Amino acid sequence: AYYIPSSPLSPFSVTSYITAKAAFFLTDKNKNPSDVFDIIYSAYLDKDGNVRFPAYYIDGEKISGETVLASGVANIRASYPRARILVTVLGDREFDNDSLTVQQRHSSAFSNKEVLTASLLDLLSEFGLDGISFDYEYPVSKSDYSLFTDFCAYFDAFLPENKLFTAAVSAWCVDRSRLSAGSLSCFDRVTLMAYDDPDTRGCHSTFYSAYSQLMRLKKQGVPLNRISLGLPLYSKPLDGSSSVLSYADYADSLPFFDNVTYVDCDGQSKACYFNGRQLVTDKTSLAQDIGLAGVSVWHYALDSSDPALSLLSTADRARGRRATADQAELA
Repeated sequence: AYYIPSSPLSPFSVTSYITAKAAFFLTDKNKNPSDVFDIIYSAYLDKDGNVRFPAYYIDGEKISGETVLASGVANIRASYPRARILVTVLGDREFDNDSLTVQQRHSSAFSNKEVLTASLLDLLSEFGLDGISFDYEYPVSKSDYSLFTDFCAYFDAFLPENKLFTAAVSAWCVDRSRLSAGSLSCFDRVTLMAYDDPDTRGCHSTFYSAYSQLMRLKKQGVPLNRISLGLPLYSKPLDGSSSVLSYADYADSLPFFDNVTYVDCDGQSKACYFNGRQLVTDKTSLAQDIGLAGVSVWHYALDSSDPALSLLSTADRARGRRATADQAELA
């Protein structure tokens, strides 16, 4: 995509979002490279600031959320002993019939700073995690943003130095009246959710949309070396319909340089747009060239298990080539 040599080399990570259920079933077989795992859909907030865990039904058996999360963490540790493991905490699940909207539940939890801080620190300790992440995408009012950012600054002061604190944000949320560059400074890393922005052709998550969103963050004063660029491992039809398709199911029909393949959707053959291997290579190169912290894929279970087709492997190879070229230049 671009080649702008940088010196000295800075750390560049490949992060995988992974569902709690996928982590529960994770084995050492056909694993794809990743430096960081962020477990999603495992920990939720109630209105009082307590962390709650949903139960799972697996093979007809009810299993507690704590058991699923603990097994998932153990499986990741066994397969990826050097990887760091975080848990994303959400507020989009109702507990105790609170009858609150997602926004109201989030804001209520963030208002209970002491309880929520203690709950998150207990979560870190109980499951041996390397960090906490927030997925707080669409606050409604300025006061909602303020509650969120005030809590994050408060919590960061209690977080041990060796633990990561991250968040996922949309570029349009970042400005002086919502998430300012200063308010994001408490996070070690921010994942830019550059997944679904369409261009005029209906393609989602193009190279241009990723680049333009990154430049928007830069213009707002966000340090790019704290940004991880989000990459989708799924497809959407070019006609704008709602079908979402896993890359794993169509990887072998998508040539290296292509992003579009025809798929049967609801009985119709539709052109569907993926981020193919060349585009992932280009985006990973872009991320390195402009000094990002890394790339993050949504999500692990949607990737191909074939190392030659895997988009995680593709990103890993792209950063490896760049690192090798930079090391040779420095030498």
